[in-house]
Amino acid sequence: IMSKIGKVIYASCDKVTELIEKQSFVSLTPGQRLQLSIHLRICDACRNYQKQSALLDAFLKSKTRPDEDEGSLLKHTDLKKKIKTHLKDKAPGK
Repeated sequence: IMSKIGKVIYASCDKVTELIEKQSFVSLTPGQRLQLSIHLRICDACRNYQKQSALLDAFLKSKTRPDEDEGSLLKHTDLKKKIKTHLKDKAPGK
């Protein structure tokens, strides 16, 4: 029974970064929030990723005018993905 609970609670770094991004757009399920919370308590890298993601979100939001349409917002989302990919490629150990 403990292994089943562990599988429900455990989340890999890949899964957690996905959840970090997902929470910007939709509400997470209680299980996803639990996975994210537990993982962030033990993983420095994912906590740093969450901070960087929040900074990118704030920067992109500051560059988006309220009168822009969804197409423009989609372009900003694509830019955010490109920036994150670039940062990931430049990360130490790569």
